[in-house]
Amino acid sequence: MEVRRSVALACAVVFATLWVSTPALAQSSRKLTRDEQAQAQALIALVDDAIMGKPAPSDVALTWHADFIKSEGTTVYAPYTIGIEPGKFASYPVAMSIRLIKQGDAKDIATKLEAAKKDAKPDVQVSMSEEGISGISSSGGGQTKRMAYPFEDFYFFPQPKDGRIARALSVPAGDYDLYIAMREKPGKGQPKTTLVKQTLNVPDMTEGLSTSSVIMASAVEPSKEQMNADRQLAQPYTIGGMRITPAASTKIAKTGEISVLFFVYNPGLTANKKPDIEVEYSFFAKNGTAEKLFNKTRPQPFNETTLPPEFNAAAGHQIMAGQAVPLGSFPEGDYRLEIKVTDKTNSKSVTRNVNFTVGS
Repeated sequence: MEVRRSVALACAVVFATLWVSTPALAQSSRKLTRDEQAQAQALIALVDDAIMGKPAPSDVALTWHADFIKSEGTTVYAPYTIGIEPGKFASYPVAMSIRLIKQGDAKDIATKLEAAKKDAKPDVQVSMSEEGISGISSSGGGQTKRMAYPFEDFYFFPQPKDGRIARALSVPAGDYDLYIAMREKPGKGQPKTTLVKQTLNVPDMTEGLSTSSVIMASAVEPSKEQMNADRQLAQPYTIGGMRITPAASTKIAKTGEISVLFFVYNPGLTANKKPDIEVEYSFFAKNGTAEKLFNKTRPQPFNETTLPPEFNAAAGHQIMAGQAVPLGSFPEGDYRLEIKVTDKTNSKSVTRNVNFTVGS
């Protein structure tokens, strides 16, 4: 059956190329207090130790989710959310360090870190912008000796209202080892500290029909705010003129709706220099390893009859697609939303999947 009460989230195009700068390019900065510098030095040393293979603390459990969005050139913008085990951190603000290294580089980096420790080790100096890191360096004898990494961020955050914090990173496509370290503000006892290492596979979206990650949202609002590097870090899901609130869970109440949105990249063009894209949304009910088509929405077209006349792919205009579907007719259970994007100019297609659960 076809869902007839679907709501298109974005049947328009975004008239701006998504531009995201690396956080370390922020210009404004402030000096850290002595206590903050001590926090920074301790946490950055902890990540160094983890790369060198030393045991890492795990006082607090963390969850990680990242979305991937095409940016300038070969760079990929990745807004992310980190879920923090409730009630574990007792003292705020909590210091957080994020570091990426290319997969396969850990042994070489560990060797260099070990060599640096044998020398008279200079203090790590962190400078902060209004919203996060401005720079990290190790200065000794008037010279900077700290290694450069594909991405590194340092941040102090207050107690999050919903148990999640959101930030962003920006790196070229590739496979990375991601290190996340957190340490609460020191008090009377030993501060709770945790470090998580995991793989981060950043996709290449520069060639052929492709899409960004499909973002599940709890709210989408228009935003006219001009985003510099600092503000983009603080509001990582403000993208393409939209302020997106990512869904906190893939479990949605029957009284709610599933909302998804994404960008379509590299479409072919007709003789009139317009895309001819069709997006289909099909819902499958899951029963163990088996599944059955439950319903679908009407296909969503993006072509010269539906796009504004001023659409110009050469100028960086992007197609932003999405749907919001009420779940009142969905029985409780597990589902897979299959999104098929077809380029009618060349018959190429890509498929994306979103798993979710309808609950009481």
